[in-house]
Amino acid sequence: MKNNLTDCIYKAWRTGILPLVTALLLLTGCEMDSDMDLPLNVDSNKYTLTSDAGSTQVRIYSTGEWSVRLSEDVEWASINRLNGSGNTPVLFKYGANYGVPRTVDIIFTRGGLEQAVRMTQEGEDPILSLEESRIEIFSNPWDLRIGLDNNLREDYKQIRDTIVYSVIPDEDDDETPEPDEEWIENLAVGTDAVTFSTLKNNSPRKRQAAITLTYIDAKEKKHAVTLTVTQATEEACMTFTPDRAKTTRKATTIKAELKHNLGSLLGKVVCTPVYEGASADWIENITLEDKVLSFDVKANDSEGPRSASIAFSLPGTAGELTPAAPFVVEQTYEADYRTLIKGESGQVVINNPEASFEGIVISDKDNANVETTPNTERNATDYTVNAKTAYVQMLDGSYGYRLQFDAADDNTLKRYSQVKISLNGVTLTKEADPERYTLSGLTAANIVSQTPGTASDLIRKEKSIGQLTDEDIYTYVSLREVEFALPDGSYTNVNEGYFGTANHTSCVPRTLCDKDGGAISMLVNNKTPWRRDGSGMPKGKGTLSGVIVHDLQPRYGYTNEGYIGRYSVRVLEKEEIDLAASESSSNRQTLVEWNWNNAEVRTNADGTIAPDRGNGSLWCTDPAAKYLLDNEYNGLTTSAGLNSKNALKFENTYWWDFAENTGYAVALKFSTEGAGANLSLNFTNSQGNAGGTSIYGPVYWQVGYSTDGVNFTVLPESGFCCRPFVYWQGAGGKDLSYCAVPGYADRVFILPDALRNRPEVTLLIKARSTQCIASNTATVDQGDTGTITSDMAANKRSPMRFGTIAVKSNK
Repeated sequence: MKNNLTDCIYKAWRTGILPLVTALLLLTGCEMDSDMDLPLNVDSNKYTLTSDAGSTQVRIYSTGEWSVRLSEDVEWASINRLNGSGNTPVLFKYGANYGVPRTVDIIFTRGGLEQAVRMTQEGEDPILSLEESRIEIFSNPWDLRIGLDNNLREDYKQIRDTIVYSVIPDEDDDETPEPDEEWIENLAVGTDAVTFSTLKNNSPRKRQAAITLTYIDAKEKKHAVTLTVTQATEEACMTFTPDRAKTTRKATTIKAELKHNLGSLLGKVVCTPVYEGASADWIENITLEDKVLSFDVKANDSEGPRSASIAFSLPGTAGELTPAAPFVVEQTYEADYRTLIKGESGQVVINNPEASFEGIVISDKDNANVETTPNTERNATDYTVNAKTAYVQMLDGSYGYRLQFDAADDNTLKRYSQVKISLNGVTLTKEADPERYTLSGLTAANIVSQTPGTASDLIRKEKSIGQLTDEDIYTYVSLREVEFALPDGSYTNVNEGYFGTANHTSCVPRTLCDKDGGAISMLVNNKTPWRRDGSGMPKGKGTLSGVIVHDLQPRYGYTNEGYIGRYSVRVLEKEEIDLAASESSSNRQTLVEWNWNNAEVRTNADGTIAPDRGNGSLWCTDPAAKYLLDNEYNGLTTSAGLNSKNALKFENTYWWDFAENTGYAVALKFSTEGAGANLSLNFTNSQGNAGGTSIYGPVYWQVGYSTDGVNFTVLPESGFCCRPFVYWQGAGGKDLSYCAVPGYADRVFILPDALRNRPEVTLLIKARSTQCIASNTATVDQGDTGTITSDMAANKRSPMRFGTIAVKSNK
């Protein structure tokens, strides 16, 4: 009876039906022998607890004495007894859990039997991440500390680590080399960081170590994070371009391009200015960013030149490294000779043997695109003006001078060279609006010294068009995020017969724009070798670098003086036009465009002219006007560039309604739905028939806009000049008009923001007055002093010609 009953009860323990068996035995009055022995058991081996503080009873079922303990000493949990007998419960108390889930086992022991009860308390999901997942380190031995983000609290001690080493093969390795050593040492995981040391890399190849940290949470879920350490073969190094700076006495900010292999350790480099002489504390705010060293230099009030250097050190637990040679800073004390002229403009001769300045040459004596060359006759140009002109900016790029030598042979200044120029006997001229300075009367003797340099010696200035100031004139600036407003053809869409051969016109402006609504002319001289090399123009955005100037172009500018904008830019080398070739990279989108590049006119059902891109209408408001295709000089060839039938002209009109005393217009209608910011009207145009008769069309025009097609508003600052095409006049062109242009001119007008997202917008390119060219032999002074009259011979009427008309906006 005893053995059978014991077996039955033991099975009941295992199956969980003991309470039912016990009740049945009591009801039937069955007796158990008093010496029957029950095994050690519990009602559950797993308990899941909330994150709040609390307690719970754990029941033990046994007929004898037993002991109990926790599997480990923990602060957050306790039991109320260490031993007991029979079915005495154990009270398990636990504190609130503000961290990740945690576990501890309650271990019951009786004789050789043991029962474990797993107590799991809920908590936050485990967080395990490193401050960096990949770092690159130099070959020097070094101690590293990588931040560790986690919420494991004391459980961080359960994090386990593994390291897998590998070698990065060279291109000529047939097989990947095996690691030759375990080069990570002293790896330790703390509460908030992983620390370790690297050995020196003496091998000829880079190598990697993948450090993996693993944590198994209370729910037996694995959390792992890996740090990949790449060790180079080069020692810790920083280099700067330029590697020294020489600046004027003015306060300024110096920036140098930085290259390094320090990775995130760059932020730990200590920069210490070291001064020579008594003058100190004039270098401040030294910062090392990923690609730039930057610091401020105070104004020099020491009454003499001064110098200093910036020392660099990388402190570590075992010493410090010197990753770079000191950066030398020299600050001059020369006078700012611009202050000699107190008024808005003026001129002074500097008679002082001690007067001089130092700077960087940003032009080149052999470059053909330095300065606009004037006409000496109608068919003759003085190209020596270009050869006699140079631009020199201050060492810190803060401002610059235009230099005009007496003779071309006197100008020996080479681009990027550092020069010292004597100003004794030199004339300083100040011009206003914009403010700019020219030094003239220079000879070779004024070049005191010239040290060859490279482009890296320039203090780089990168700006948007709208950020330019008068201080930038005659300095080298990189214009960022710019693109050509009308990128058809070449950089000089002109008739080469008059531009490059007949010496009638020496310079052409092409318009650049940016997404902020800025516009600036890029000036290209007729002897510039890359002006039309057959490769076309880039259609995307990018950076364009050149010398900022203020220039007058009488043939293109508004009024006879030739104003084409406050600033223009001269690019000396084609490589400095670093714009994307594809229109897909442009910041701008085309809403509608008429271009006739396919040498055909498409029409709408109402007889108006249909665009080549988008939807819209184009027409002339003079009912008598006619249109037809004509030639344009698009510069896609290296020869004269005449392109047949790819432009449109409106003719058979005086462009003036004499009865209403108002101008006729070229009108265009389109939708602006989906337009972005900086909506603009861009077009190229000219007038005339390239002959000396049909040239008497309005010179002054303006743009008007309307949203209902009836009530028009004149666009502010939309006035522009449209002068006739060049034409052969007199033997050898000796009577060519100074006022004629060799090609179509760019026009760009920013439209009001209120015109965006309209179902219909109408623009008028409208004649502003009857003023026209004086005659087919007009001088610059005579210019646009003629008048269109209703009784003027019909053959004198001038057609208006358009190459491209487009409406664009930001994407």
